[in-house]
Parts: sequence; C-alpha cells; structure tokens
Amino acid sequence: FPVTIGTQELDRALSRLAADVRETLMKEAILAAGEPIRQEAESRAPRRTGRLAGDMVVEVGAKHKPSARVGIGKLGWYGRFIENGTGQRKTKNGASRGAVSAKPFLKPALEAKKNEALAKFREVLRRGLGL
Repeated sequence: FPVTIGTQELDRALSRLAADVRETLMKEAILAAGEPIRQEAESRAPRRTGRLAGDMVVEVGAKHKPSARVGIGKLGWYGRFIENGTGQRKTKNGASRGAVSAKPFLKPALEAKKNEALAKFREVLRRGLGL
C-alpha cells in the first residue's frame, strides 16, 4: 500500500537532507516498518517443516524508489501457492493433482500490522531528523 509520510514537518525536514543521508534514513525507516508485518506473517504462516515461516523477509526497493517488500524469500517459494491457492493441477502425463485452496497469511499480516508499521516508519524518521 502506498505510504505518504503524512506531515509537512517531516516532508520539509527530509527535503533539507543531503540525498545520501536521506536515502540511508529512508532505508532504515522502511526496514523498521516492515519488521512488524514480517513477524506477523511468520506467526501466521502454515507450519509443516517451518521452512516457510522462517523465510519471511523485508527487502528495500531500488535506490531512487523507496519501497519495501515483505514476503517470502527464496526457500519458501511455494508459499505463493499457499497464499493464493491454485487452479486444477495436472502432471505432464495428464494425471489430476487437484487444486490447492488459498490459505492467506501475508495479506492478513499486512492488514493486522499496517498501522503499527506506519507508526514505526514515522518514529524512525522523526528520531533520525531530531524532531
């Protein structure tokens, strides 16, 4: 979900920072904001082996496009099938393997923790800007 910082005071203070300092501060704030969502997703992830729950990550987007991705890392690649479900599946030989019903854990984690994440984001920015 797109985030606006929300106060003119923060926006003005950020605009006065040098680009590299602003980038470092934004990265720190984004990572801090993603952590409550990551933890919630980890606690909601289905557990059979624990691999999926242990592979929740927070990643910062491209240098000039501050964004975050909270989701599944490389080891839990199959988590997207659990989150979204699948249609009917068949083998190469045509044998039916049925469908996987959706068991969302990422979207509910975001919904449960988005306000806490935004508060964390603002808190790190305020602290970094000395406000």
